[in-house]
Amino acid sequence: MSGQRQGLSFTVTLLTAFSVVFAAAMALAVFGYQHAGARAALGEAERRIVAAAEDGAARIRLALRPAEGQALLPAAASRLALFGPVAVEEAAGLAALLSAEPAALSVGLAGHDGTWVEAVRAAALPPGLAPDAAAIALRHVPAGEPGRSAAETWRFVDRAGDVSDELLRSLPWEDPRRQPWYAAAGSPGLHVSPAGRFGLSSRPGFAVSRSGPDRSVVVAFFGLAEVARLLDASRPGPTSLPVLFTGTGILLGHPVPERVLAPGGSEPRAVSLAASGSPALAAPWDAWSRDATMAGAARLLAGPEPLLASVAPVGGGHLPPLMLGIVVPVADVTAPVTRAVGEGTLLAGLAFAGGLAAIWAVATRIARPLTALTVEADRIRALDLSTPIAVRSPITEVRRLAAAMDQMKAALRQYAAYVPADVVRRQVAAGDDAPPLADRRQITVLFSDVERFTTLVEHLPPETLMRAMNAYFMAMSEALTRCGATIDKFIGDSVMALWNAPRPDALHAYWACEGALAARAAGRALAERAAAEGWPAMRTRFGIHTGEAVVGVVGSRERMSYTAMGAMVNLASPLEGLNKHYGTEIIVSGATRQAAGERFLFRSVDLVLPRGATEPIEIFELLGRVDGTDASVPPALLRALPRWQAMIAHYRAARFAEAEAELAGAACEGDPLGAAYARRLVTLRAGAPEGWSPVIRFETK
Repeated sequence: MSGQRQGLSFTVTLLTAFSVVFAAAMALAVFGYQHAGARAALGEAERRIVAAAEDGAARIRLALRPAEGQALLPAAASRLALFGPVAVEEAAGLAALLSAEPAALSVGLAGHDGTWVEAVRAAALPPGLAPDAAAIALRHVPAGEPGRSAAETWRFVDRAGDVSDELLRSLPWEDPRRQPWYAAAGSPGLHVSPAGRFGLSSRPGFAVSRSGPDRSVVVAFFGLAEVARLLDASRPGPTSLPVLFTGTGILLGHPVPERVLAPGGSEPRAVSLAASGSPALAAPWDAWSRDATMAGAARLLAGPEPLLASVAPVGGGHLPPLMLGIVVPVADVTAPVTRAVGEGTLLAGLAFAGGLAAIWAVATRIARPLTALTVEADRIRALDLSTPIAVRSPITEVRRLAAAMDQMKAALRQYAAYVPADVVRRQVAAGDDAPPLADRRQITVLFSDVERFTTLVEHLPPETLMRAMNAYFMAMSEALTRCGATIDKFIGDSVMALWNAPRPDALHAYWACEGALAARAAGRALAERAAAEGWPAMRTRFGIHTGEAVVGVVGSRERMSYTAMGAMVNLASPLEGLNKHYGTEIIVSGATRQAAGERFLFRSVDLVLPRGATEPIEIFELLGRVDGTDASVPPALLRALPRWQAMIAHYRAARFAEAEAELAGAACEGDPLGAAYARRLVTLRAGAPEGWSPVIRFETK
């Protein structure tokens, strides 16, 4: 059956054909639209990024104020040269000068003799140095000597341009002429010093310097955070990256100021775009270094993540060669197209789903009866025979097939009542021509019998007897099968059940004991309703044995039965019969007692040689579970178990006086087994007769 080639159903065939054609057409449409849309999106992105780069360069150019002789630095020089006794109107003019330059933190003038004059934004000073109302601080440091203190004069100007406070401080003198920006200003024009930390607050920024009047040098410090705000305003989109860099590829500005300086010992180092390790940072320098005339254009840079870059020069007039570059990931540029393709694909998918639904509705109406019959065939193969077949179809052949399968299902239901379901499943799985299933294995067998059955039912009407026995067998079967039993057969009022056959079960002895306790409880519950139903109360006795047997299907071609055969089966049945000699309910063999484990309470009964046995065996009474969940064990009997076992040991060693003494302490009221031993020990008070053995031989059941 497993070798049969699986084919496609009618419904699946139609759906597959439709899906293949529709999917191929949709894939071609999506590919064409995405290709054309991506090209259009790249063209639009190039125009936007070029415009953004030029706009950003204009912003930076305006911030640096290189306007034909009226740039920030010459104006600052003329203001700061008059520092002496600063007049109110001069302070106001200087405040207005810095206010017009949002990116500048301070402007300063370094004299050729080492004098330092500076105007600083109050916000750029260390906390607590400037009054709260101050907007700008004017600082004057006279020329001094290295290693000695110099007297600094500070005047603080508020936003109205008024001098609000003055301060005199004495700090170690630092020669401004030793700064890199001073040396760079030795040649004509404006010069940009690499980014670093400047001023009293050591805020990160870069310096722009030029020579001033009377061999002085004028310098302006621009903060990286302020430049970052200018760059951020130049972004053409949220994922774009604008950067400011020098003609030698040194990074001066980044939307994230911390990225401009790299840690390096005691002082941070300037970052080279080419050596930054970031594809996005290296992209504008790569584009500019390949083509310095690319202003007004954009370049597509290939790589693991393709990038689109544009560079616009900031320089002009007296400014040094500065460039503003903008980089955009190509994936972000084409994202709108991708989203549009996704939305179009979604709409196409909805249309596809609608088409599938329509085809499915038509195909299902045709194929539903056949599918239902296929499901019913699988259920029959799995012996799920509980429900009749109800298949409606306008096709005559389908209706006839459904009726035939329903009849077959009904016949199998009758068959399953006579043969264990697991056996049928195995036989069906093996095939029609498979030989009967049989093997030799360890199993546990249980026999049950109703005490005084003939006397109880001889006066019952036949109808009442059948109702009572059906209810009895139903209760017994349900209790046993819940514990994994296979019901072999019903023999009169007896039940024969197997464990570990046909379904493998390594704990077969344990489950047999569980099944016996469950069946005993079910029998007692049934006895409580017997009076109301007009039935006699039936007390059940059980015998359990574990051993090797042959299990399989036996019989003729017309009628077969699954059963167990062997000497162990012949021994299990007499064990049940021994209950009436000892007054017990459940007797198990020593083999079962050992295989069941330590989760049950057992009481040693006797050494016996049952009918048909060749060797004596020890038998035990199954009382209940060790965990106490079986409430049928009397507490007095439970407490007396150690003395009972001592009595058994004395008895088998022919120490009858000692056995009788232990029995007196172990005896419980209403204990038939204890009473039987008491009677036996009375007959042995004079001593053991010649040839006495503790083994009791039974010739009858």
